[in-house]
Amino acid sequence: MAKKIFSVFLLISLIFPLTFLYFYLFPPEIISTERAFSQFAGELKKRASEKNLRGYISSIEEIHGIQSEEIEKLFPDINAVLFAYEKWKVLVSENEREGIKKKINIYIRRWGNLIGSDSFSRLIQKEARASANLRYYPQVFCEAIPGKNKLCRLTLNIIDFATKQKILSVSTRFTQPGYYAQMKKRQKVLKFGTYISAGIFSLSFLSLFFIYLAEVIKKKKIRRNLPQILLTSPMQHPIIYK
Repeated sequence: MAKKIFSVFLLISLIFPLTFLYFYLFPPEIISTERAFSQFAGELKKRASEKNLRGYISSIEEIHGIQSEEIEKLFPDINAVLFAYEKWKVLVSENEREGIKKKINIYIRRWGNLIGSDSFSRLIQKEARASANLRYYPQVFCEAIPGKNKLCRLTLNIIDFATKQKILSVSTRFTQPGYYAQMKKRQKVLKFGTYISAGIFSLSFLSLFFIYLAEVIKKKKIRRNLPQILLTSPMQHPIIYK
């Protein structure tokens, strides 16, 4: 009975290590947004430098393709990629401009005697001059990669504002953040389970080893004492019926 119990434990303990080994040998392709966007920014900087792009560029205001809450949360990160290239000046989006204007209005109402009402007009004039010199604007597309689980391709096109022609295109791949977090959690569970399973495997293996060792010793002892057992056995003195 003990052999069956420890044999079952031995087999069960192999589940986690085998699963961990499978994912180690054939890992699913998961790419964090941090790594993807770091490479993305580096590639954009390199390609823009090669073309020696200069001047004003508008910030990203829309993501085409996949529409989800997870992608929307990446909006500031995608926009921040534009700042990797130092030779152009990024104009903030309309939403950000509205936020700045609201803050200035609040400051004017609270501290009008210190700031002055001309602060707002100076901001408007500065924006107008920058907009007049706008040379580029970005287009961003996010699409699922066929055959790849939760893997997306993000493509950034830089468009010439005057000609509306694409002058630069860079792309990167990343795993959707929710699925990435889920996979990393599963890896931790598998790793922890493998440690526990290794302990159970060792205990079960040693227990079975000593059980079989005890049986082998017992059988050898019986074989060694078998002649003496046969001589003293009642079968050596048959009963005679009269």
